[in-house]
Amino acid sequence: MNIILDTFQQKDHAGRIACLQVSVAIEHSPREGFDNDAVAALERDLGEYITSRLNAALEKGRAGK
Repeated sequence: MNIILDTFQQKDHAGRIACLQVSVAIEHSPREGFDNDAVAALERDLGEYITSRLNAALEKGRAGK
């Protein structure tokens, strides 16, 4: 099984990351026995979770400056 994370970043006028989004793809073989619907749900949930946590870290980092 491979879990692939792609990040898409939006920068502000100063070149700093303003926000980002994470896309998740999970590759697996049918012989591994995973349910495709459950893996698809994991892809969505994991992408949303990582996106929200990274954007929260960006906000916290800006507030600390």
